[in-house]
Amino acid sequence: MFEVEPESVSSFRSKDANYWGVANGNDTMFTLWNPTDAPQDILVTFHYGDGSGQYKLPVHLGPQASTTIDMAMLIAENKPDPDGNVIPSNIREGSAEFASPKGRTETITLVIAAGIYNVSTATCGGGCINCCGDSNFGISPNPILCPIGETMPCSSTAVDCHGYSVFPSSWSSSNTAVMTVNSSGQVTGVAVGSATITATFLSATVYTGQMYGGNGCPTASPAPTDPGTVGKPHHLKVLSDTYQSRSACPTTVRRLITYQSVDVNNAPVGTDSTKEQFGSKSANTCNNGAPGTNETCSEDPDGIFTDQLWIGCNSVGGSCGVTYTHQQWLWCPPGGGAAVVIATPGDDIVHNDSISVGGNTAGFPAGTYIYP
Repeated sequence: MFEVEPESVSSFRSKDANYWGVANGNDTMFTLWNPTDAPQDILVTFHYGDGSGQYKLPVHLGPQASTTIDMAMLIAENKPDPDGNVIPSNIREGSAEFASPKGRTETITLVIAAGIYNVSTATCGGGCINCCGDSNFGISPNPILCPIGETMPCSSTAVDCHGYSVFPSSWSSSNTAVMTVNSSGQVTGVAVGSATITATFLSATVYTGQMYGGNGCPTASPAPTDPGTVGKPHHLKVLSDTYQSRSACPTTVRRLITYQSVDVNNAPVGTDSTKEQFGSKSANTCNNGAPGTNETCSEDPDGIFTDQLWIGCNSVGGSCGVTYTHQQWLWCPPGGGAAVVIATPGDDIVHNDSISVGGNTAGFPAGTYIYP
């Protein structure tokens, strides 16, 4: 017999036993107790000390039930686990991990006691249980920018001591009239405005290391927040798409594409401090090798802006002027700030008196929706 020290009852995603051994007359025993009034399934993973493999032992515990795992007996039984593995007879030591069979996203409530005894020397001792703490509590992306009527995913940045993702117990929004969030972290833009999204981690283990004297792993309930902004939906509609030749130089070709930002009801979205603005950013390579860049984030009150691409040649059929354009469409946050790329339609290629925009050379018909 060996002493089992009392341990506080708490929930956790995983616990580790840093050592078990059956060499030199030793044997290791783990006692598991389910202190709840509901049945629980536990997956115990035994890692081999030489790093050559692992053995998984599913354990079902009824309400208030307990069981004991004898490592020497488990090895002697030579019984395959769910993956067909058996613990080789030459494996004499290792470590153990206790978690839910559903993975580290599920919490379990389990009291674990470990002891190592030696029959030949009539000695025994307790085994230490390690806590696997969570850290880096936060939400991604930060901040959240979501158009009206659209849904986008948010995720937790928290990880446990092994680097596995840790998921919140619940999500909430401070202003559901502006932005809602479901139990999986999916946010939906409802109306123009701001809201704060909160991810709550109930009873998260916040300490990594050994616990002595039967103390449970320290827990807390972090609740990181993330600012969210809802803007008008960014739909870009082509109003016109034309080629023009300059009378003074007929071999110089210019393509003008006029866009308008509209909402889901096809109504114009104009310049306003609470509405989205659109612009374009291009990186041009000219025939002399000198790159040029331009960036705009402006529009008229009707939400209209024009992309102007051109090519100038000394002879018909030649290729000169702008030969390559890498274009992006930008969203300018209300009140200023860095522009956010919302679409990269493709490379614009100017060659042989024609200009290709995202693979289109002939021209987009009026009314074409470019994004989304």
